[in-house]
This record gives sequence, C-alpha cells and structure tokens, in this order.
Amino acid sequence: MKRRLTLLVITMLAVVALTSVVLTAPAPVLAEDGTQIMGLGEVDDGDCGTATPFGQEADFSNKLSGDLTGCLYVFVDSFECGPEGFYVETGVETFVGEYNGESGTFWTTYVFIAKFESCTDGVLEGQISGGCYHPIIPGSGTEGFKGVSGRLVFIDDVEAGNFPYAGNLAFPADAEEVESEHAEDIEE
Repeated sequence: MKRRLTLLVITMLAVVALTSVVLTAPAPVLAEDGTQIMGLGEVDDGDCGTATPFGQEADFSNKLSGDLTGCLYVFVDSFECGPEGFYVETGVETFVGEYNGESGTFWTTYVFIAKFESCTDGVLEGQISGGCYHPIIPGSGTEGFKGVSGRLVFIDDVEAGNFPYAGNLAFPADAEEVESEHAEDIEE
C-alpha cells in the first residue's frame, strides 16, 4: 500500500510539473514541435453525445472550442482513488472536429490526475484541482489531421466548470506519405 501511495504521489508531481512547464512556456518553445494551440474544453451538454462517428460508444464526451473545434470522445481504461482524495485515470480519446477549417480526426492517450474532497470506490465529490496530459497517437490522424503529431494539456478550472487547454500540433510536409505505425492502437 505504501509503495502504491508513493507511486501515485510521484506520478501526480510529475504531471503537475509537466503541465506547469507546458502552460507557462513561451510560444516559441512550444512551436519547435509545431504550432501552439489554445482553447477551452467543456463537458458536453448533448451536442456530441457518446456515440462516435465510428459506431463506438464512449464513456463520455467533451466539447472543444478555440483552435480545435469539435468533440472529444473519452474511453476510460482505468481509474484509481488514492488516499486523501487523489484520483488517477488513464485511457484513450478520439477527437472529431476541425482545425483551421480542415475537418478530420485523431486519437490520443491520456492521464488525468485530480484532487477531490472525497474519492471512495470511484465516487468523486468536490473537485479541488485537476489536469491531464494527452499525447497524440502517431499515425492516428485522418483527413485534415493526417500525419499530425503533438500533445494537449488541460488544466481544470474548477470554479468556472471548464478546462482550458494548450498544446501543439505538427503536420508533416507531405501527409500523403505518412503511414500509421500504430494502427493496432486505434482499432477496436
């Protein structure tokens, strides 16, 4: 139990440090690996639903606005409540939407870490803070996102009830030549 707690605390500290660096880094640092993007995520109010365009049923969905506009469908792989309200969740997501007027999709993996007033048996009460890290799965992009790489970082604004995001997107010079090395990661 003590080892799990230590691992949970180390993971939480690493994600907090990483998100702090990403969100406070000046644009040129983020732009080295592509174009910096920003926007706002919100819990879906019914516009997206949970049925993806691919016929899969997501656990839940979020609406994104800003540089990315569309729906983020979330598939939870695992979650764990730790001592004193710490919560860790991992999974995959598919984004369906637009960037710079180009439509398409891409997949991410994610790690979400948060602190709640109470976290018992997966029942979460009173979120205090939280954030998540979402690297894009290489080769998962379609149409306008073909060949995209990059990452997104969300920091929960508990008071406002939303989650601003920042990150970067990089596109290859010739997206037609990009082959998916990770197709098995995105197929159900």
